[in-house]
Amino acid sequence: MEGRTKNEWDIILSQDIYVYGAAKTAERIYNFLSERGGRVKGFLVTEGKDNPLQLLGLPVEDIHIFKNKEACILVPHMGTYKEEIVRLLESLGFMNVHLTAQLIARTMLEENKDHDPSLNVCEDKNDRHSGIRKQVLDILHEGLPDFGGVMPYQSLEMIGLKGGRPTEKRMEEYGLKEILRPEDDVLDIGCNSGFFDILVAQFVHSVTGVEYDKSLVRVGELVRDYLEVPNCAFYNGDFKDWHKQTNMKFDVIFSFAIHHWLNLSPEEYVTILDGLLREEGYICFESHIYGMDAEADECRKKLREMGYQIVCDKRVSDGAAEEREYILFKKYPVNN
Repeated sequence: MEGRTKNEWDIILSQDIYVYGAAKTAERIYNFLSERGGRVKGFLVTEGKDNPLQLLGLPVEDIHIFKNKEACILVPHMGTYKEEIVRLLESLGFMNVHLTAQLIARTMLEENKDHDPSLNVCEDKNDRHSGIRKQVLDILHEGLPDFGGVMPYQSLEMIGLKGGRPTEKRMEEYGLKEILRPEDDVLDIGCNSGFFDILVAQFVHSVTGVEYDKSLVRVGELVRDYLEVPNCAFYNGDFKDWHKQTNMKFDVIFSFAIHHWLNLSPEEYVTILDGLLREEGYICFESHIYGMDAEADECRKKLREMGYQIVCDKRVSDGAAEEREYILFKKYPVNN
């Protein structure tokens, strides 16, 4: 660790630390801190009755009962959850709350001296795109978004940029060319850098991407303008707020492993999707890790109860070692 990052950790590690959460994410940050000499005193949760009494031999305590308002609390969560957690903690009087996802990502980057951003550049592409690739990587390095961090989460083969999830392969795997039409308006919820949308835009009338991370929206708009894609728009903000303000309707909605991060119940989420979708439209729904996503199962159940038909249901690769479930739902008129 060096510079600003070291100073931030010096302040945190000098205190008695409590980690918000009592699941895998909390365990990971405990291990991260332990390797660096951090003194984790315990874990905090919103409701004690729904969580274990101990984790890793340390107490798990309800934030509504926990008395030490000056304790150093680390919030390792990502997505819009993190802001809601911080607001809740601050409303209860906690004064020493730290978001750590970006700080950890920056630390890992600085400690990995062998990392070379050029590894994300496809070597067999024409070098005319080298400038835009550098700009993208510079924005990611500065912003360190939750999903992807300094490494592009999505690839964009047309400019020679590699990513954790290959865009062209995903589009083929989802069979999107078989359902997309030139007159279609498409919505992508949690669009990340928007590379998927930029590729899809050539097949449809319009694409709208909603993304809460400012740095990812900057990347999407930069590359969109560079490639002169006029029918692709990006909106920076929380989807929960955006959907209340729009009067737009869509023929296809992309919900790619985003449902968990919106802080909406499955019933709330699918009701919103249904209100945004035109008759005979499609919802392209992707789960998180296959077989371990109860919220995805509940979304499927609710959509089926609302009369949606399943056109396709299969396993897909996430570009790494995990598999996800991909379900294509079609909306039919109620009187059918």
